Amino acid sequence: NVRSFITNLTSGAKVKAGQKVLLQVQGVAWTNPAPTSTFDSTWTDHTPRFYTLTALKANAGGQFLDKGSVKALVGQRVGSQVLVVVPPSAGYPKGKAPSGYPTGTTLIFVYDILGTY
Repeated sequence: NVRSFITNLTSGAKVKAGQKVLLQVQGVAWTNPAPTSTFDSTWTDHTPRFYTLTALKANAGGQFLDKGSVKALVGQRVGSQVLVVVPPSAGYPKGKAPSGYPTGTTLIFVYDILGTY
């Protein structure tokens, strides 16, 4: 099951399925034994990204969200920070992960929901 943990709850607008959202994201592969490894971070490149909250629908830059992340983000509020743990069964199907993303492992994402459009 996808697990999500929310901090900084605000009274911002609720995020809806299919809606475009502006997100900061950090993705880490959960490996055993440690260490884990960061495979994506908008904090590193200083550029938040727009995503459509539809699993595997590419944004303008060619990035897209897995079904577990979409499920966890829908219903959250703008201004929230959401920690999502995505098991392989709810992640990217084989051959569908973005370049550089690990496959067949649990993925951990931290999302800052900056806005909806």
